[in-house]
Parts: sequence; structure tokens; C-alpha cells
Amino acid sequence: MGTYYRSLLLDSLGFKLEGENALEIGCHDGFLLSKVIAKEKVGIDPEPIINYPHIEYIKGDFLTHNFDEKKYDLVLSIEVMEHVTNPKVFMQNISRILTNNGRTLLSVPSKRIKIFPYFLQSYIDKRWGHNYRRGFSKKELYQLLENNFSDKTYKIIEWNCPFWRTTYIPLKMLWIVFPSLTK
Repeated sequence: MGTYYRSLLLDSLGFKLEGENALEIGCHDGFLLSKVIAKEKVGIDPEPIINYPHIEYIKGDFLTHNFDEKKYDLVLSIEVMEHVTNPKVFMQNISRILTNNGRTLLSVPSKRIKIFPYFLQSYIDKRWGHNYRRGFSKKELYQLLENNFSDKTYKIIEWNCPFWRTTYIPLKMLWIVFPSLTK
């Protein structure tokens, strides 16, 4: 359900999912990457689910994977950085593999995000794998970006997704029983 939601969010932002070669960090089953227009599509995930034949899946950890000298002109990382042990290395790696004119789309939850009803927050944090952090503050993101992309243009779009946070639990229950109806 989260992957489907994120694809709708990207559509609404108008971010062009196209390039010569694209990499998705934390690709899961490749659903989002399957929507990308690119000659080469690569997804890396600790436990990828291989669903699309036109995607090269790498089973591995982005923090330690050796990409050799490979560069990508489109790098996607949607709701991944909050799950990694070292966000600084994560951003350094993106910077290292991104072409000079490349684009990256990085999405992370806010450090302040709270789900409704709030008493379920610790359960949801565990369920979503927020073992290291729930999210990032704007200040933390600016520091990570400035340290790794000082020569690039970047923009932070803040969106608190109130509808999603308020309806997550009922939608998740509906998704399990009636996925087509929930979409």
C-alpha cells in the first residue's frame, strides 16, 4: 500500500521519472522503478522481490555495495534513509554515483510525524522499521545536502500528509481485505 501511495505522490509532484540509467535504492519489488522511463533500470534492496524482467535487481546494502565506477543520471530513494545506520555515508554514496547532470529524488518522513491514533505510534515505528530514527528535521536534511551536494541545486518540499496519517490504519485494513477498492 505504501509503494502505491508513493507512486501517486510522485505523480502529483510532477517529477519526471526518466533518464538513461536509473537506480532505485530500497526498490522492494521494483514497482516504482517499473514506472521509470530509462534504458537501464537497477534496483538495490537487502531482500528484493523480483517482479519485473526489465529491471536488474541487486541484493545488497546500498551503504556497502561496490558500484565500481558506475554512474546514474536518475537516483530514487523513497522512504529509505530513515532505515540506515549512517545517513552521511548514504548521501555520500548518492553523490558519488550521480552523474554531473543527474537528478535524485529523496523522500524521508519528518522527524515530527505522528500517526493517528497516537498510542499506536511505537507499534507503527517498529512495524515500519524505524529502528534508527523516525525521520529527519529540515535542518538535518539541509546539512546532509549541503555537505554532499553543495555544487548542485536542490529543493526540499515539506508535506505533512495529514490525510494519509489520519487514515493509515483504516486504509491498511481495507487494503488487506479489498486492495482494488482501496486504490
